Amino acid sequence: MKDEIKYPFGFLLTRKHFENRYNWREFSLPGEWTLYFSPKNEFVSSSSNAVHIAILGYFFDIRNGNLKEDSIIDKLKRSLEQSNELFLDEISYLSGRFLIILSQNGKLNLFHDVSGLRSVCYHSHYDVVASHDSLVSEVVGDTNVEQVYFKPSEISFSYHTRYKSIEKLIPNMTYEVNTRTLERYYPTKDFPSKSKEEIKTELKQYLSETVKWVRRSHYTPILSLTGGGDSRTSLAILKPIIRDLETFTYMKDTSNASDYAKKTFLNDKKIVTSIVDNLNLKHRFFEISTDECVDPEVIKTIKHNVLSNHGLNLANDYYNLYGKKDYLHIRSTALFNVGKYIFQNSTLKIKEWNTQLIAKNVQKWTLIEDEQQNIEHLDHLLNHAQLTNWYNYNPLELLFVSYRLIQWHSGVVGESDIAFNTMLLLNSRQILDLMLSYPIEERNENKLFNDLIEDLWPVLNYWDINSTENLKTKYIEADKQKERLAQINKQLFQNIITPSTSQSDQLTRTYDNQGVVYKFQNQDIQSNDSYTLTFNLSGFNDDDILCFTTQLFYNNPKGRDKITVTSNFLGESDLLDLFGKREIRLTIKDFSPNEPPYIKILHHQATSTRSWVEASRIWVGDFSIV
Repeated sequence: MKDEIKYPFGFLLTRKHFENRYNWREFSLPGEWTLYFSPKNEFVSSSSNAVHIAILGYFFDIRNGNLKEDSIIDKLKRSLEQSNELFLDEISYLSGRFLIILSQNGKLNLFHDVSGLRSVCYHSHYDVVASHDSLVSEVVGDTNVEQVYFKPSEISFSYHTRYKSIEKLIPNMTYEVNTRTLERYYPTKDFPSKSKEEIKTELKQYLSETVKWVRRSHYTPILSLTGGGDSRTSLAILKPIIRDLETFTYMKDTSNASDYAKKTFLNDKKIVTSIVDNLNLKHRFFEISTDECVDPEVIKTIKHNVLSNHGLNLANDYYNLYGKKDYLHIRSTALFNVGKYIFQNSTLKIKEWNTQLIAKNVQKWTLIEDEQQNIEHLDHLLNHAQLTNWYNYNPLELLFVSYRLIQWHSGVVGESDIAFNTMLLLNSRQILDLMLSYPIEERNENKLFNDLIEDLWPVLNYWDINSTENLKTKYIEADKQKERLAQINKQLFQNIITPSTSQSDQLTRTYDNQGVVYKFQNQDIQSNDSYTLTFNLSGFNDDDILCFTTQLFYNNPKGRDKITVTSNFLGESDLLDLFGKREIRLTIKDFSPNEPPYIKILHHQATSTRSWVEASRIWVGDFSIV
């Protein structure tokens, strides 16, 4: 194995003897605890009035991206002087990838970021807490630890690690190391109800401050760019620093892949190429190395660090491409799934949840086929997470954050830690609450992120999501569809409406704007001259509804009592009283073949003036069947 990439961004908190073979920094904490940590980690601490706070990893306040770390930690101490609730409220505004160590009143509590980007593993029987389960095993002594899981799928929705008695701290719970006890601190109340505009305004403020922090940090930001909507959202958020941002897209050898996989990667490349070329982004494509081209010692070390099989060869390539510089990989994953609600549509309307319903909807992650065993597993997870009350939160989303992210996403991040640090732009509890308070049906349709893109960098909506279509191709296609609809409507008119007239000359028919204008051809109109439009309903089902629009154009009061409109669905009225457009809905079963729907236009006075021909014309169009 390669020691230089063993336990990247690692830390160890213990009261046991530890030979510091990795030359990590050391920091003493109350209760004879010692914190060892890789110098790649940021670290700040402060003590006063029997309160000691240390924070490992990068962090910032989403209310003020320019606020220094020392100022933030001072605010946390002041909040503790008032109440624990105020302290928890303050850390809800923190984003980043961090571990907070709080010593107070003889207790030593651990808190980490909302999605668990900073992994925390602890032993159930020994005073050992660390960044990696294998590091806990190393410190405890491999002879005292048994590996019981060998595949990520075996623990894909749990708090377990690959080792017996070594567990992961799930997000939004604090671990007290002296008593080895857990306590949930979020959520403890309903999330506030806010309007969509309030939510978006607040989100944009927090994201703007997030970008300020990225700009002032020592990291070089790098964004993985795909043809999907999530990375498009991240790109829109990062627009203010776009000239400092590097982007990349990895490709796979799809020669032996399915047609669907080939199409997916080809589309990704086409979409990304168009975005990059038109926006002049700093970008690179690279193809993931094959097994023959990777360093086996690098792969072996990654496997020692984490139990994950997302993309070991990809992590090897990350290491070669980006491992020599302080890159911050901005991922469009994890909490982005909360922003668009990833569960089945059938769950949207559920108001009363129970264990059976929840278990059914997380089975795709628990992978437990037996229904009763799956329910029992879910019940155990709820008890471990102390989720006896989920307030107005959706329990599926709480469980996703608690158990899915610390396994799947933690593994993905853990693989790439050998190359760079990781950031999620949405990684704070306040931002999580804002997303969860957005109407769930609209999140399910991805409207929240689409609206953010429209507000932050609307040109990005020019490109379709996961499709090579764009606004130009859609416009051209819409124009073609409009022409096709016009032809369909024209055919409908010819088949549905049968015109007749008392005059010897046929009516004039002019196609106009998805409809037809009917009028007399001969302007020599006699008293009681009329024309009738009869609607042919044969060929329709009884339950069909024929929808269309009529429009009459005459509105001069001097013409009252000159022309009458008679209809078995409009009634009998003076032409003046029917001026304008009317939307008509005719239920087929309400009419018989012997008495079909009709409209009759009747003149009461003789005239030879062309204006009266125009006065009695009628437009009928916009046909549809529902």
